[in-house]
Amino acid sequence: DVTDGLAARTVTDIKNDGQDIWVGTTAGISRYRKAAMTWERFTVSAKNNIADDRIVSIHPARDSVWFATSDFGALEYKRETGTWKTWTFKDGLADNRARCVLDLGDTLWIGTARKGICSYSRATGKWREYNETFELPSYSVNDLEEGETYIWAATAAGVARYDRKTGFFRKFTEKDGLVSPAVKRIFPDGDYIWFATKKGLSRYYWNNPHRRDY
Repeated sequence: DVTDGLAARTVTDIKNDGQDIWVGTTAGISRYRKAAMTWERFTVSAKNNIADDRIVSIHPARDSVWFATSDFGALEYKRETGTWKTWTFKDGLADNRARCVLDLGDTLWIGTARKGICSYSRATGKWREYNETFELPSYSVNDLEEGETYIWAATAAGVARYDRKTGFFRKFTEKDGLVSPAVKRIFPDGDYIWFATKKGLSRYYWNNPHRRDY
């Protein structure tokens, strides 16, 4: 409850980064410090360096914790310094309506509501957009997950699989067996990958030794 430390009663996501529990809400971020058993709030009104209270999703990474926001891009909390950085249109992000974040170390992937996937190279400092021109089923991206060989993107019109070796996408729709094209979440599970949709779950045997990709 808000009296116990939550920023709001409406919770949009919750993640464990190994040390703390992060809770995203419609009115800010709450962090539960497990060692001290205390709560800490981050809100726009508290002036503690977050630019948007409306959190869509949370994505812990090795050195940072990422938050996709409703209208102000992505927020990055740097664990080592305890500081915040905001990634928005001014920084090169194509759409401030972020939906998900995948930090791969050398590259940063941000899924957006209207502009597909925006990829940032830390080596070159340059952005690249992936949209329907690159076989992305939709400009609206709901989730990004890293598999053993591929990067998977859940969109409003199917799934996109990015091959990091070739740099090419392949899309999956109802024709390929998805129970619904509106995919919300992705869960890698060894040789399988699960897709949460508006009409139920689909499971794909991505590591099938007899599979052929065209």
